[in-house]
Amino acid sequence: LGIPMATGLAITAIYNVVNSYFVGHFGTVEDLAALIFGFPVVGVITALAGLFGVGASTLTARLLGEGNIARIPAVTSFAVYASLIFGVGLAVAGIFFVDPLTRLMGAGGATYEPTRWFVTVLFLGAPPWMCMFTLEQLVRSEGYAKQSMYGIIWGVVINSIFDVLLIAVLGWGIAGAGWAMLAA
Repeated sequence: LGIPMATGLAITAIYNVVNSYFVGHFGTVEDLAALIFGFPVVGVITALAGLFGVGASTLTARLLGEGNIARIPAVTSFAVYASLIFGVGLAVAGIFFVDPLTRLMGAGGATYEPTRWFVTVLFLGAPPWMCMFTLEQLVRSEGYAKQSMYGIIWGVVINSIFDVLLIAVLGWGIAGAGWAMLAA
């Protein structure tokens, strides 16, 4: 189980490299800076999703070990719905406070507007992103680490396709990178 999980985590780092490549190649220096300034939002969304995903997956694994499978549907349902609801709340709060958050992350001058766009897109995608992360953790907890790794690999492929489409072809810049990340 450890090898597919470690591989999945390593593959996740490819998202950042792929986005940086396309934003750096087809965007502006300000867009590339916005990608870096917006990274804390990615970390916060993922960390908050981990509260539900890792917590529920730990409990699910314990219940499987005890043979108490009757409680697993309630645990997993709660985790998925709670992450979705919490994601909606995070999206609303993030969009409401996007201007002060953008300044707090250090964006200013020419980097302010691209960072603001990128962060806005990330917050708009927080509900499905948090739900997806929770589901990924639940799949792992049931012993399907390979399937989780395959999902992550497909995510990188989809992200790459959408990066080409949204950034290179349509010229959406940093907003395209945000939407590509969320599409994966």
